[in-house]
Amino acid sequence: MVKYFRKYSWHFVVLIGLLIVTMGANGGCGGCVTVTTPVGDTIAPQVAITITSGVSGNTIIGDDVGIQVEAADDKALSKIELYINGSKVKESQTSPLTYDWDVRGLEYRTEQKIKARAYDSSGNVGSSEEVILTVGDANAPLVTITSPAGDWVKAGTVTVKASIQDRSSKKAPSYIKKVELYVNDELTNTMDNLDLPLVS
Repeated sequence: MVKYFRKYSWHFVVLIGLLIVTMGANGGCGGCVTVTTPVGDTIAPQVAITITSGVSGNTIIGDDVGIQVEAADDKALSKIELYINGSKVKESQTSPLTYDWDVRGLEYRTEQKIKARAYDSSGNVGSSEEVILTVGDANAPLVTITSPAGDWVKAGTVTVKASIQDRSSKKAPSYIKKVELYVNDELTNTMDNLDLPLVS
């Protein structure tokens, strides 16, 4: 008995969402068979975080921090999740996700870690770069002119007195670093390197 073996060559062509396989004998295409089958989506969404308000550089200086998360996918975006210090704080089915974060209860100089994830309809997950912010002191000092009082002064030399008090927040150390005195919008006197809790 003589057995004949037929050699087949395989040709793969990948299109968007499809895998086309063409099988032919010995490099020829007589009686070729073409099989078309869907190809699974393996591309994860792209995700990016933008801090829109309440910070200076990487330092939190306001009572609220504005966060925006943008995500995009080559197929269909399913949802976006926003995490702060490992806990999910918001979810959205559309991009962008926006969130106003109340930071008044945070402790001074602690690190806050922000991350986002995006999912597509095929279950692929994309993660953003982690954003790390440090809590700063949000409240400005309180300044009150105590002398001269009223709306007018006599001609001659006038002594100006002021009460300056730091209103530190988030357990920040309370001190005054520098005091500037302006007359008619012109800087007339400066006291710096004070490091005092209260200047009067």
